[in-house]
Amino acid sequence: MNLNKLVKTTVDFYSTESKGLLKNFDFSRQVTISMSLDGANKTKIVQNSLYFQDSRNPRYVAILFSLKKFLIILLAVFLAACTTQIKEYASQEPKLNLKQFFNGKLKAYGMVMNWKGKVIRRFSVDMDASWDNNVGILDETFLYDDGEVQKRIWTLNKKNNGQYIGTANDVLGEAQGQTAGFALNWQYTLQIPIDGETWHIDFNDWMYQLDEKRIINQADMKKWGFKVGEVLLWIEKID
Repeated sequence: MNLNKLVKTTVDFYSTESKGLLKNFDFSRQVTISMSLDGANKTKIVQNSLYFQDSRNPRYVAILFSLKKFLIILLAVFLAACTTQIKEYASQEPKLNLKQFFNGKLKAYGMVMNWKGKVIRRFSVDMDASWDNNVGILDETFLYDDGEVQKRIWTLNKKNNGQYIGTANDVLGEAQGQTAGFALNWQYTLQIPIDGETWHIDFNDWMYQLDEKRIINQADMKKWGFKVGEVLLWIEKID
């Protein structure tokens, strides 16, 4: 019996240079897996594709598809199911109070890394925060190492049980935040203009308070469920 089946899966991150946090990111990642069972015992290889011949005549074939990339994808899927829950930090001190920490002037220093962990941008942030009851305004001015200046103004709403909702000019919809112990976890989607189009990049944003004047901020950036970068930030109160 001749079997001729082809299964093809393609993951394609388009190559472009973006503005803001994703400037200089390379999205050109294409993975294609093709499997063929050919009753005529023929083995074919094309670019980015792997064909398996009929088992009646097994032999090794050249593999153009990178096993390393394939394993990275599988690992990303696995890690997505094993993420840390904010409640795991409930007993940790000091207790993070956003109204107390983000009040007045702050200074931050950070860097952006691509999906490989390579640093591609460095920046500083001047922050000015104030609150009116349970509504806060966080005014951020970013200065990047290439001279680009970026502005973001957050409106923060404190809810019950340590929950926060945030909005900003370049955030799609609302950011959902939850505090527990010394940590805050934000979930939001940032709208980033790229070559005349708007890309939606998902952020999983964590803040960890070290003491009354310092916070470490780490955020994973994803597109279509795949990690495309990471942001690390050191935040300090200056008054």
